[in-house]
Amino acid sequence: MRITGSIAAATLAVALLAGCGSPAQTPSGPATQPAASPTDAAPAPSETTTAPDGGSNVSADEFLQRVSGVEMKTYTMEMEMSTAVEGAPMEMTMTGSFDGSDAATPRSHLKMNVSGMEIEMIMVEGDAFMKMALLGEDWIKMDPEDAAEMTGGSSPDIGQWTEDYAKNLEKVELIGEEDLNGLAVRHYRLTLKPEALKGLGVEDVGFETTDVAFDVWIDGDGFTRKFAMDMAGDVPVSMTATLDDINEPVTIEAPKDWVEMPS
Repeated sequence: MRITGSIAAATLAVALLAGCGSPAQTPSGPATQPAASPTDAAPAPSETTTAPDGGSNVSADEFLQRVSGVEMKTYTMEMEMSTAVEGAPMEMTMTGSFDGSDAATPRSHLKMNVSGMEIEMIMVEGDAFMKMALLGEDWIKMDPEDAAEMTGGSSPDIGQWTEDYAKNLEKVELIGEEDLNGLAVRHYRLTLKPEALKGLGVEDVGFETTDVAFDVWIDGDGFTRKFAMDMAGDVPVSMTATLDDINEPVTIEAPKDWVEMPS
């Protein structure tokens, strides 16, 4: 598998939660509860049952009501991931800044370390630039589609939950109230319906997924503050990401000097 493919596999959770790819649809209808505004208090769990691990089962509609209606236009993210490529372990860390204020031209600036290999990427106004230690110190202008393959999307809108997710959630468990770096959050565990796992909504990924476990931490305004994933299959992936600086000013600009990607 190419290095680009392995990175894309590692960030499929970002694509899924962000809606960069649409999970498989089911015949069930959309959520009927009205979306809560970011300033509304989250609804208290109703008609919950005790989950095997001590959490409480809640309806997908109830979860959607808590997270819908928020707009995450800018944010920063830190991610740690481990996977295996053709049996060889691979570790990856990433820090990134994202600006989706203009949905037509999202911007992102990522710094990645893939098993010791440093990669930096900027996507702005449809252009993509990469700097890799193995290729020297120059910024290289590259095909935006290749860049999106490497990163799982140009500027994932984490937390932009829609009714489609309620259709594809098989079970939602409220694990409990927790403290996340001084921020009060609710910890949920999400189980997807089997049909929603096929490619995780991303076409031509080139591998099979057999099981995915998602945990998300939601703040009082409905923003996703942390998510964790364990994915089994041809390419196993374990990933944890935290989000900060939500809707704070961010500056992402194209490099002043760059060269064309070698043919």
